[in-house]
Amino acid sequence: MADGESSKNSNGPTGLEDIVLRPDDDKVPIEIDQKTGRAKDPNKAKFVTFLGSLAQKEVSILTPRWKEVSKVQRNLIWEKICVSNLF
Repeated sequence: MADGESSKNSNGPTGLEDIVLRPDDDKVPIEIDQKTGRAKDPNKAKFVTFLGSLAQKEVSILTPRWKEVSKVQRNLIWEKICVSNLF
């Protein structure tokens, strides 16, 4: 890459500016399928991206499986989801 050129880092966590910078009273609606417990509407991708970004920031890359994340750490992540006021 030449001096002065910049490239978008596609492998790092996303900032989700279009969601994070929304007014507090303007949450992104998410519909959850009651049978599967998964998001199922047009905002599904944003929600999943948000969760993935949060997990990438909070869980060591050396943790091979989600079920190996401690309950304490899972609860801290859940609290961050709840207080995010985004969804």
